Amino acid sequence: MHVYLHKHSYLLMGLLSNLGEKPQSMLAEELAKEILNETGMLDEVKLEDYLMVALGVRPCSFFTAPAEFPDGPELGRKIDEVSYRNFVNLTKITDMGLRRKLVSKLKEKLRGAFKSVVYASPSYKAHLRWAKKLGLRMREVEIRPTIHEFYLFRGGETERKLKKLIGIKENIRKDVFRFASPSTPKHLLIYPEDLSPEYVTSIGELLGYPECCVERYVENRLSEATNVEDRASSQIKESKKRGEKPDPFAYFVRGFFPCNPICQNAVKIGRRVYEAFRAVDPLLGSCYLECLRKNLETVEDYPELIKAHEEKLRERWHAYLGET
Repeated sequence: MHVYLHKHSYLLMGLLSNLGEKPQSMLAEELAKEILNETGMLDEVKLEDYLMVALGVRPCSFFTAPAEFPDGPELGRKIDEVSYRNFVNLTKITDMGLRRKLVSKLKEKLRGAFKSVVYASPSYKAHLRWAKKLGLRMREVEIRPTIHEFYLFRGGETERKLKKLIGIKENIRKDVFRFASPSTPKHLLIYPEDLSPEYVTSIGELLGYPECCVERYVENRLSEATNVEDRASSQIKESKKRGEKPDPFAYFVRGFFPCNPICQNAVKIGRRVYEAFRAVDPLLGSCYLECLRKNLETVEDYPELIKAHEEKLRERWHAYLGET
C-alpha cells in the first residue's frame, strides 16, 4: 500500500477555509478552468471527488483505479495480458494445497502488473498532481490486487477517522477470506465490509452521506429480499410511472443511493454543492448538473448495467479459455 500525503497550498487557504465566505475568485477560476481542461481525469472525479473536498462541502471522497480513469479499460486490458494465462492455468489445478500457493503467486504477479501499468500511466500521474495542487491528502487502499481505492481528504480529524476505518475494513476482509469456502457468496468476497452496519454507518458519515440514506443502505445490504441497487432503481421507475420526477440533486455524487428519489436531506446537499461550484465558476455549475443527470440515470439503470458487466466478464473468460 502506498500513502501519498500532500500539504495544503497556502494560496488556497482563503478558498478552503470557509465556504460561507466568497472565494478568491481569480485563483478559483484559474484552477477551475485548468482542472476542467485536464484530459487525464473524468469530469465526475474532478468535481465530486477533488473539488467537493477542496471546497469543504464534503469531508472525504474516493475514486477507484483504474476503473475510474479515462483510459481505465485500456489499463485493465494491459494488466490482463500480463497475468491472464496464469489465471486460466490456475483453474485446471485440483490439488487445493498447490492451488493456494499458485493463488498467492498470482496475486503478487497481479500487484506487480498494477504497479507497472497503472503507476506509469499519465492518468494516474494527473490524479496525484491535482491532489497536490488542491492541497488534498491521499490514501491508497488495495481492494484486490488490481483494484485500488484512493481516498481524498484535507487532514485533521477526518484523517484520523479514515485511518481507523481503513483498519476496520482490512480486518473484516481478512476474517472473511480466512473462513471463505467455495459456497461463500461472491458479493461477500468483493465487499464484505458492506455487511457491517457499524462500518457502513461510519464511512457513510465520513463521505458526507445523509444519515437516513445510510440507514436505508444498511437495511438493504442486510436484507435477503432485495438489494440496494434494485430498490433504488425501482424507486425511480415507479416514481416516473406515477408522474413524479426524481430530483437530480438527490443524486449528488455517483455511487450514492438516496433513501428515496426526492430525499430532502440529499437534495439539500446537492443544491449546496451546486451553489458552491457556481460561485467559483458558472461552468463548474453547468458541469455538475451534467454529473447529476448521469448519476440519476446510472442508478435507474443499475440492474441492467450490472448484468451487462457480468456478461462482459463471461465473454472475456470464454475468450481466455479459447486461447489455451
